[in-house]
Amino acid sequence: NDYFGTAEIAERDGQLTIALGPDQTPFPLTHWDRDTFSFAPPKENAAGITGVSFALDPTGQASRFTVEFFNQNGLGTFTRQATPSAAP
Repeated sequence: NDYFGTAEIAERDGQLTIALGPDQTPFPLTHWDRDTFSFAPPKENAAGITGVSFALDPTGQASRFTVEFFNQNGLGTFTRQATPSAAP
């Protein structure tokens, strides 16, 4: 995201997480409905629970996601970056 920087969605110990900010601390995502999850932003962004909605490409893979709290000015969409392939 050009405004908020890098975010990472990952599975850790069976839990989907989102990592944001300069320290990339992971926070658990809770399933809400279909392709929407929620989490409670920390620290200065602690304004309550916010939604994270995923957009899927034709293969069913998430191509981007939007953090509702960050999207108040249309800046909350994060686009998936290509994952570098591992060397053989």
